[in-house]
Amino acid sequence: MIWGRERWRSEWRQLQDVDWQGLDVKEAGEWPALLKAPWGGLGFVIAVGGLSWWLVSD
Repeated sequence: MIWGRERWRSEWRQLQDVDWQGLDVKEAGEWPALLKAPWGGLGFVIAVGGLSWWLVSD
């Protein structure tokens, strides 16, 4: 999927309109892509770090 200028603007507007106090992990599928990407990356890093720690600790 290629993101054009309009898609970036749309995602940026959605990110600005987010109700930060009303965010719920159960509704993460409805979050803007610019918010999902960092959280997905963080989850990946935590998973890989935990797996590495578990494998090396034995």
